[in-house]
Amino acid sequence: TSITPSTSKPGETIYYVGEGFNANCITPKKQIKVNVYPTPIISGPANFTVQGCSTSNITNNNNTTLVYSSTPVNITLAQFNSNGGSIPNSGSIGNYNLSYVDAVTGSNPKVVTRTFTISNVCATQITAVQTIIIEDTTAPAIYYIDAVTDQCYVSLTPPTAPDNCAGIITGTTTSPLNYNTEGTYT
Repeated sequence: TSITPSTSKPGETIYYVGEGFNANCITPKKQIKVNVYPTPIISGPANFTVQGCSTSNITNNNNTTLVYSSTPVNITLAQFNSNGGSIPNSGSIGNYNLSYVDAVTGSNPKVVTRTFTISNVCATQITAVQTIIIEDTTAPAIYYIDAVTDQCYVSLTPPTAPDNCAGIITGTTTSPLNYNTEGTYT
């Protein structure tokens, strides 16, 4: 036997069910309490941008303490709150699970979509989305080829430069790198 509450209003409702029946009355009554919980209200942390090259840089600048994870991670309300989220009605929604999962697109910038999900005892799931941008805004060092003088033949080697994300990069030019005719070239 199941009892469907006659109200969707949050709170406790008491029902009485007769355990037996005879010609004169229903006896004795059994009290059943039904709790109806409100839908969770969730507000996600603010979006932010962080300097970096990979998802491991997501915690740079202390904008979040939650590391990148492509699989769901259960967190506490305290962790959620300390990262800027809130569940204003957390005290009245009954038991619940809170988690987050990340998905990344792009290369520079990398855009991380972090989805927070709260699931209550009634299997209601509410989500909030946070966008985190990870980008490399530091340009590579620029190196120039020094002036080269020779009488017959000059072969130039393109300069290389370190980059935060790409490692060592090699300079490019539309000019030739080999010269065997006298003259001044820039």
